[in-house]
Amino acid sequence: MKVQNGAEILRGSGGNNSDSADQRSLQFSILYQRIMKDQIKTKIDMLRIRNQIPWFVVEAVFTNSSLSELFGTRIDRLAMSCFDDLYPRVNKSKVKGGNLPSGGFKHLLHIFHWTRTPEEGKWLVHTKSDQEQPAKRFAEFYIPNATNLLESATSFKRLDSSSIDVAYSNKRISALMQVTPLHLFPYSYEIFYQLLNFEQRYPAYGLPVTAHFACKKSLLQTKADVKLLQKKGIVQNTMNKGEEDVLSFLHEPSGKGDRAS
Repeated sequence: MKVQNGAEILRGSGGNNSDSADQRSLQFSILYQRIMKDQIKTKIDMLRIRNQIPWFVVEAVFTNSSLSELFGTRIDRLAMSCFDDLYPRVNKSKVKGGNLPSGGFKHLLHIFHWTRTPEEGKWLVHTKSDQEQPAKRFAEFYIPNATNLLESATSFKRLDSSSIDVAYSNKRISALMQVTPLHLFPYSYEIFYQLLNFEQRYPAYGLPVTAHFACKKSLLQTKADVKLLQKKGIVQNTMNKGEEDVLSFLHEPSGKGDRAS
């Protein structure tokens, strides 16, 4: 049904000689207004793991539609640009590099994950099918919280190279932890739930989001931790409850996201 609906949309966008130009224009205007009204919700729905369509099917439908000639570019490149207004932000250096995954993409959520994470090879975990899910290993992941690290001569700096990454350098007297910023929006629960779900299902693509989430969870355990990293520009929250929202996001994720089967 998903494929059929997608094909109907693409066929409709190519135009129908039996319809008048005015009628097609009206239909497009109505559709556009509906999409713009709930575009964030629509984009979240597109990223739910239960709604994913195999990417080779999407490519085939696109190739056989008039849109491929209209846009003159690959469908995966078009898909990458659809989510520029969502956090986590795009890893621009990775996307502009032009080197797409050698095995291609599985679906739209895979594309979104790939554009938000560090270069391939970092946070890569090699596992066998009979091994424990590697994401579970991060349940035992531990580093001190931010205020304790500060007392131990560790300083913090905002890292802007990628949306999801951490770098740590240990000097003789002090240490520096560089962390990419955490931006919280009302939709952040859903986004991170889908990204974490993707990594649990496909650990061969790496666990950058899982590792990053575990790191932030360790760093941010109290309101004082949140305030400290807010001053450094590492935590930014657009919701109402300030520090409580950040702690709730990291430590009470269950029930917040979509329960995909």
